[in-house]
Amino acid sequence: MIAAIHQPNYLPYIGFFNKMKKSDIFVLFDTAQFVMRDFHKRNKIKGPTGAFWLTIPIPSNDCYLKRILDVPLPRERKWAEKHLKSIIYCYKKAPYFEKYIGFFEELYTNLPERLVELNEKIILYLKDCFDIKTKIIKSSELELTEGLKSTEILIDILKKVGADKYISGKGREGKPHYLDVELMKKNGIDVIWQEFVHPVYKQCYGEFIKNLSAIDLLFNCGDKAKEII
Repeated sequence: MIAAIHQPNYLPYIGFFNKMKKSDIFVLFDTAQFVMRDFHKRNKIKGPTGAFWLTIPIPSNDCYLKRILDVPLPRERKWAEKHLKSIIYCYKKAPYFEKYIGFFEELYTNLPERLVELNEKIILYLKDCFDIKTKIIKSSELELTEGLKSTEILIDILKKVGADKYISGKGREGKPHYLDVELMKKNGIDVIWQEFVHPVYKQCYGEFIKNLSAIDLLFNCGDKAKEII
């Protein structure tokens, strides 16, 4: 059984769904600690002048030392109107804009209370659009052992879902990888490196830019996106 584990990011990029597609089980690690400068609350889209961030303005006192699961969305909701307007502005000329924009209009008009709920709605919608059949499990649904750290937590999750293989990204270039591969092996789990190669597809606004939110692929390629991921 092959599993992958990833935090439920905001508007995730293509590699997130590539990892999901290669797995039998994909665990949304919603019990992980929220990190302000990570992708839990932000991602990039592409407009006429290039790529730019869509960032949810979560106050530090609402997320400090909290699990992703426990982080509320900002009480003031003008950011959601801004994000929707940005998506419409950037993709209104994309070939598949009309097919998919309705979901985002509904999403940003009727926001849930918590960040994780918003992110999960986006992830599950894109999963269906990309025709990915992988089973999704939340770490909060598992009875995880308390007091574990780093690789130990991953092993606990993998054992709980019955996986003996783990798909891992290679981490950020120039930084030591977080994963203790030997500890994984000692626990009967083989590590499979993702080896993700970013696809190139036709985008609006000139030269191709990689590592954008997967909604860029969705609006530009529609049903063909499932073959590109």
